[in-house]
Amino acid sequence: MNKKILILLSFLVMTVISCDKEKFAELNTNPSAISTPNVPFLFSSMVATINNGAYDEWFYDNDKFFLVWTQINAGNQTTFVRSGESFNVLGRDAGTNPRYSGYMNVLVYAREIWDIIDNRMSENEKAAHQCIRAAVYPLLISKALKMTDAQGSMPYTEAGLAKYTNPMNLTPKYDTQEDLFILWDNELKAAFEVLNNPPANQLLLGKNDWVYGGTGSSWEQWAKLTNTLRLRIAARWYLQDPAKAKAIVEEVWNSGVYMSEIEDDYVHFTGRTGDGLDGNSTARWWGYGNKEFIDFLKENRDPRLRWFFEKNSWSSSVIKAFLATGRPIPEVMQPYIEVSEDGTDFEWINGGEPWGRYHGLPCIIGDLLTQEERDYYLSSNQYQIPEIMESNVTFMPWSEASTAFITPRQSSGFNTYPDIVINADGRGQLPPAITTQSDYHYRGRFVMAAESWYIFAEFKVLGANISEDANVLFHKAIERSVRSHNETASDHNTGYYRTTNLDTYSVVTSLGMGGTAADATAEITALLTKPAYNLTGDQLEDLEKIYINMLTHYNQTPTEIFVTSRRSGVPKLNSTVGFAYTPFSTFETFKVPRRLNINEPSGENINAHNIRQAAADQGFEFNISENQEKLNAQRVWYDKPAPDWGEGPIVK
Repeated sequence: MNKKILILLSFLVMTVISCDKEKFAELNTNPSAISTPNVPFLFSSMVATINNGAYDEWFYDNDKFFLVWTQINAGNQTTFVRSGESFNVLGRDAGTNPRYSGYMNVLVYAREIWDIIDNRMSENEKAAHQCIRAAVYPLLISKALKMTDAQGSMPYTEAGLAKYTNPMNLTPKYDTQEDLFILWDNELKAAFEVLNNPPANQLLLGKNDWVYGGTGSSWEQWAKLTNTLRLRIAARWYLQDPAKAKAIVEEVWNSGVYMSEIEDDYVHFTGRTGDGLDGNSTARWWGYGNKEFIDFLKENRDPRLRWFFEKNSWSSSVIKAFLATGRPIPEVMQPYIEVSEDGTDFEWINGGEPWGRYHGLPCIIGDLLTQEERDYYLSSNQYQIPEIMESNVTFMPWSEASTAFITPRQSSGFNTYPDIVINADGRGQLPPAITTQSDYHYRGRFVMAAESWYIFAEFKVLGANISEDANVLFHKAIERSVRSHNETASDHNTGYYRTTNLDTYSVVTSLGMGGTAADATAEITALLTKPAYNLTGDQLEDLEKIYINMLTHYNQTPTEIFVTSRRSGVPKLNSTVGFAYTPFSTFETFKVPRRLNINEPSGENINAHNIRQAAADQGFEFNISENQEKLNAQRVWYDKPAPDWGEGPIVK
């Protein structure tokens, strides 16, 4: 019996093996015969990954460093007053790793798309994919530029080639920043020529183009983006090679093809939870606004203030509650209210609603703050109403940077504590907190039309041959900046677009919350009459005005704030035309870092030699996150001739 069973089992095994061989022969197709991956799908995936690493970039680089170093924000911790030694400490590598991983995530798609088109397609297919091939360059270079801003030399020409080289290149060289600028400008210029004059019968991306729609006319918008990125590089290049930078700007201007209207803005929108800053609804702390910066925007009635920062907690009902209990009104609020004779009521004056509810903190820390100042800025007791509210309810008069403007799905403190409800027992009750906005997703404007006009205005003042008045260029930039950020405020349901938990005494403003298009135009027109928003022919003052406006404009892209402040020396010490730079207490300006720390490669890193050589060639030391003076002195190539923090613009 056992023998029969063994014979039967052997027969079955042989049958299965025979069948499997035939089945495997069908399934195991020769790799060379596998169909080529769908290039439009790869392009769509590349666009989707462009925001990878955004959370780390905001949590570390932007919040803790760039926005504080450039004095847009006054502090990045709820305590605000930090010990001197902790101010500039970068801790980890402060974002170079998330920047590198974000860059590599895009690079792998770029390499694959280029390899498929160049090496795996027929000549007819290759010809039909040239616009898609060209559109990869602005996406990749925009990510690479943020990488070199932070650490200078980086792998590019040999990066991501392991799959496509034999033997595999696992040790890419580090290209210098100067070489990268030359290469990137040439690559963008070549890509522009293709996108601006598409060859016949180009394959359209359709819905795979999440940015510009993927129609035949979309290639022109990709061409505009490409040229505007050339302007972005030229602005960085100016102090090292003024003639080259001017030549690029003049060439882009003369082409007439660049991002010029807000419809050209690069808006990143995937509509999916988990995209960068879109997935976490936990409230974030981006810091309080800098007093000098907020006062400048408030004095000029710049609408962007209302979106970039939150109103403080001092709504009408809060003020009335303080009056009713005989508690003092904060000094910063007093110029904006007129209290009735009996002391129980008040009226807003001097634009108090909304403008009087924006107040920043000074950019001073450590020893320069007296105990009296610490108490004034931070003591919670003076901002509480224990007679009617719980002791943990504090009505701070300071404005925080708006989290909802950057992360729309997070709960927000906008219009905090409107209309305190007094119960029958005389105790106050707050309305329900604004919860996560599940219907709103992140729409980041990574490159905007306003940038083209700001750089044109800057280079016109610097002497470039641009056939338009500098002030006209400047005003076009400001108007488009306001309108673009207004669109973001609307998309994110932030600022004056939110209709829940509003103070019943709030006024309807032009841009947002019910204002008409005519109202918005009137508000922008009024803004453009302000002296700080007009150029007069004084070269250095005009440049300072432009740079201050650029710092304001780049709110959604703080790396550009850092780069612009670093290359311009603005905000300027003792400024008379904009908001002034404030020395950071015991820290002199020369100790504020100019780049991010780079960690020393480990012994297991097979590319350690190239990393070390790149650092040595630039004069960089590793692991100096706690040495602010060295991080200031050891600068990337294009930053070497730049002014120090607060010194103001340089003309070459």
